[in-house]
Amino acid sequence: MTKKKTEPTEEEASADKPASAEVRDKDLVDLLTENLSWQTIRDVMTYDINRPLRKKTTGDLADLALQRSWITREQYDELRNSDDDVTESLGQSMMERGLITQEQLTKAKSVMERTGQPLWRTLLQLKMTLPADVVQFLKSDIELPFGKRPRPVLCRYLVDEGICSEEQLDAAWHEAKAKKIEFGRYLKENNMVSDEVLERGAALELGLPFDDLADVDEISTHLLRMIPSGVLLRFTALPYKIEGDQLFVAFSDARHVEEMTKLGLMLKMPMQPVLAPRARLQELLERLVSDDTFKNAFIQGSETEEGESPAANMLTIIMRGLLNAGGSDIHIEPSLHSARVRYRVDGILHDFLTLDPDMARRVSARIKGLASMEIEQRFIPQDGHLNLRIDDADRNFRIATVPSMYGETIAMRLVQSEMAFSSFQQLGMLENQRQLMTEMLNSPSGLVLTAGPVGSGKTTTLYSCLNCLDCFNQNIMTIEDPVEFELTGVTQVQVQNKRGLTFGAGVRALLRQDADTLMIGEIRDEETAQIAIRAALSGTLVLSTIHANSATAAVASLMQLGVTGFSAGNALSGVVFQRLVHRICKNCREPYEADEMERKELQIEGEDPVTLYRSRGCASCFRTGFHGRIGVYEMVKIDEDMRQVIFSRPTHSELHDAATKAGMIPLKAHVRELVISGDINIKEMLHII
Repeated sequence: MTKKKTEPTEEEASADKPASAEVRDKDLVDLLTENLSWQTIRDVMTYDINRPLRKKTTGDLADLALQRSWITREQYDELRNSDDDVTESLGQSMMERGLITQEQLTKAKSVMERTGQPLWRTLLQLKMTLPADVVQFLKSDIELPFGKRPRPVLCRYLVDEGICSEEQLDAAWHEAKAKKIEFGRYLKENNMVSDEVLERGAALELGLPFDDLADVDEISTHLLRMIPSGVLLRFTALPYKIEGDQLFVAFSDARHVEEMTKLGLMLKMPMQPVLAPRARLQELLERLVSDDTFKNAFIQGSETEEGESPAANMLTIIMRGLLNAGGSDIHIEPSLHSARVRYRVDGILHDFLTLDPDMARRVSARIKGLASMEIEQRFIPQDGHLNLRIDDADRNFRIATVPSMYGETIAMRLVQSEMAFSSFQQLGMLENQRQLMTEMLNSPSGLVLTAGPVGSGKTTTLYSCLNCLDCFNQNIMTIEDPVEFELTGVTQVQVQNKRGLTFGAGVRALLRQDADTLMIGEIRDEETAQIAIRAALSGTLVLSTIHANSATAAVASLMQLGVTGFSAGNALSGVVFQRLVHRICKNCREPYEADEMERKELQIEGEDPVTLYRSRGCASCFRTGFHGRIGVYEMVKIDEDMRQVIFSRPTHSELHDAATKAGMIPLKAHVRELVISGDINIKEMLHII
């Protein structure tokens, strides 16, 4: 890592890449963890937006740079006293996109002076724009007034075509930077380029085809109905032909392509974006999609050509999009003037669609009706299940609703039944971890706990354990809330608190069924903990989950629920703590040599170079750089020495020391191996440990 550099060399400056094209692809901590010079740190400090696209990083940016010795105290003070600001340019760009008005920008600036919040958050707080619009804008081709001249492909195109010279472009960039005007807008306002030239240059930058649509006169209704007309008008986009198995959609603004590409996941065929002249597109839209009856077809109650209601058709589109994206959850979140639809893909939420409030209410009613929930009851939370056939396959969703200020917020979890049959190897366990798990499950009795935060895959691990057991010669029973997956040969009981079937009551009943193995969905109270302990001590193998932050903390959590040290020590057979980490996207993965700090974190000695991997983000991973997740584990099998320690109700440090002596496989060792093998990046490791 480069430290305390005051004047970068010319070669270093060229490697810094402080231009906006690089900044917008990363958050600020991403930039600073690379080999950057002092000048780059100065540049990115003017970019005051905490991007809401990734997990929020604690601590201030400049404080982080000072803490890690990337800058000196003098440089830190210089940053703090800097007058650089990008709010004016940012606000102007959002105005040009039609996201806000001049009056809204003026009001937002006055609020910013009082609160100190960045512009994007102020606009959201004042309800002047939508989260989906802000996210898309921050990921788009905005050009903030700092760094080197942006848009090299566009500039090269202008020079090659003889439209501008290098000297003219350099002068234009410095003038635009001084006036804090977006570079492309400056070129157009000063009559250096036309709209079509900018559009052709943008197509080259994105590697997209350009079509002037001169031969397009009429478009079939079938094509126009493939994408909701409100979406077409919002993004100035138009589906105009099908070639092979691709739907060609013309755009006037390159910055809309990425979001519409996401919407392409909701179609039955791949979408090929094409850039086209804005004037020509608007002319076609006004003529073909301006009729009010057609424009509102997805909002009013009329039926589609296929005989389905608009709400039913929209729900199918939303669900198909989730399946094509490889996601696990759908979130429909209403606000005053709209409702956003978000998908959770690999644990990360992405905005995919914005619905009209009336359409959102109709879709919500459709979901509740299919899930056998009370449609008219909108003021209490409800749960349900929905089975729907989508593209010749049956899909099962768990539904949960909760009343919010502007309607019901709906969460839909896709039940991925194939996860119930995952092997330990598929879950990501190392060979020694798989062997240890097998030893725990071979015990005729005892309590095996899986621990971890919400959404860490604890239940999936328990199902994998059940699949390792002999369902032909053993009586295997479970009590869950809810039953996640159906397992053949296993008796599964659903908790029903309203009818008195709690975890505690269910476990007592199942023990009278002479169960050999009992899986309890979660130990969440003293009653369930005591019954689970008694079952384990009476000769039953008990599998369950508990919330804790480490394997040893799980033992402490059990005792905090009223279990004595003597009972816990005698009942426990083993503890598994787990987390899920993001795999590096294989499509945009690139190697690099580990620096001194990374070698230290990985405990690598010697001078030989070490190759690690990172990813820049691509369309297949939604620009996150991640694709898929894998489990990391910390395991300890309770031996006699550790039992003696548990009997005495030890402190956390005493428990950790005893677990280490018992041969605990620490989480850090597993994560470190995944970093070295190239499955995850080092920032995921630092986030976990």
